[in-house]
Amino acid sequence: MKQAFFVILVLVLTGCVSTTYRPYDRKMAEAEDVSLLDREVRYEIRSAFYRDPPNCVTVLKTLGKGSENLKSQIEVVFARHLTGKVARVVSPLERRRMEKNDLLDTNHSGDRRRFAFKKRCPFFIQASLSQSDDSYYVVWSEKKIGLKVSLFRAADNEVFWRAEHTARRGDGGVPITPMALVSSAVSAGKHEADKIDVQASILDDAARRILKTLPDVR
Repeated sequence: MKQAFFVILVLVLTGCVSTTYRPYDRKMAEAEDVSLLDREVRYEIRSAFYRDPPNCVTVLKTLGKGSENLKSQIEVVFARHLTGKVARVVSPLERRRMEKNDLLDTNHSGDRRRFAFKKRCPFFIQASLSQSDDSYYVVWSEKKIGLKVSLFRAADNEVFWRAEHTARRGDGGVPITPMALVSSAVSAGKHEADKIDVQASILDDAARRILKTLPDVR
């Protein structure tokens, strides 16, 4: 186990991890032997997407377990990246203001339909936080965030597109010599301490990779 860990560590540090994009497949999604060295994005674009391309998308509240601060950051980063894909994006701030003013709860489909009608924005995108881990091994620090995202129509909740990905970021090294041990420990410690910037960078990576699979319909 330790040997496997250091092999993985060496490959990560030397930049051997690549991002692959694969059509979503249930068997792949349920497989337990997904490679730790693979930055994989699974996605599905359904035919309805091309029949009725989204002209406006509202970013909904992030689902899943995790801090409210992290989930709010996820909403903001997806709203920002979405502007490069669709003509109009209703931001989380704009959504919350309308929810408050009009007494709407977009967790419920009926209120979502009313929201969509009033905003003239017929589509929603919603992320679910499936994983949020923070590992620290003295000479190696790693953070990872897993997301599942779907875009659906307000009128009937039909999913037009979905994708999932786990983004990782780590620092440290293999302590082959006493000097390397000190250097790796320092790098890992800095990475572990710099949680805010690292988390923001991971979220940006995740959103960019996931939304790469969404066609540009501006």
